Amino acid sequence: MIDPASYATLVTFLRERSGLSLGPDKDYLLESRLKPLLKRHQLRDFDALADRLRHFPNNAPAHDVVEAMTTNETYFFREPMTFKHLAAEIRSLVRDPTHASNRIRIWSAACSTGQEVCSIRMTLAESGIDFQTPDGYSVEILGTDIDERALARAQSGVYSAFEINRGLSVERLCAHFLHSGDGWQMRQPHSHLRYQRWNLLNDPMVLAPFDIVFCRYVLIYFDLATRRDVLRRIARVLRPCGVLYLGGMEGAVDDTSELVAIAGVPGAYRRR
Repeated sequence: MIDPASYATLVTFLRERSGLSLGPDKDYLLESRLKPLLKRHQLRDFDALADRLRHFPNNAPAHDVVEAMTTNETYFFREPMTFKHLAAEIRSLVRDPTHASNRIRIWSAACSTGQEVCSIRMTLAESGIDFQTPDGYSVEILGTDIDERALARAQSGVYSAFEINRGLSVERLCAHFLHSGDGWQMRQPHSHLRYQRWNLLNDPMVLAPFDIVFCRYVLIYFDLATRRDVLRRIARVLRPCGVLYLGGMEGAVDDTSELVAIAGVPGAYRRR
């Protein structure tokens, strides 16, 4: 069992460092995910871990605590309606003569191990959208996550048979992946795709602007105040009429007046 004072320290640290909000009954979750760190960092118990975080909040154990508590649940083409709408949105942007730039920029926030980014790339390819056209028009995708281990997996583009079977059809597998050892690797990533470690609690203006942002099934782990703050920040990095995709089951966005729901597409919102 985790001592109440140590539990409070861990909960506060996680909320301030990553936005994760844990209630008073999640001690079992902390124990199961953080116990391996005790041996790795030669700490006798959770009290010692909490003490280390109090006095050395920026050392290796602190970094590992955040990564250990990150939920990396993801799969290909999660909520297909989202990607159907994405295809139509991209085609509309390419045809729009009033678009402010010759670049379309897409941000997959909390991209985890990269299945969402791969799904975006496949959607673009199947829509006949080139990353780079002869006249200089380009599409850029940025995938970010707080978990460096997940980002390394995403950058490799290699997935196990189990992961491939979660949302990917045989037709798409054959068209976009190559067999690689015991798994499958997405065909050579394009130069207009990059990954970067990013904490959603940071101000994303340095990454801006974006035409489309995916931020799905991560805000549900934040408290209300943090969720509102993150949504306002995301709204500010969207170009006018840009689109934000949340998870379809995450509920309506009533935390910012800058976003309005898109009818018929659960979890989709457009900047006013």
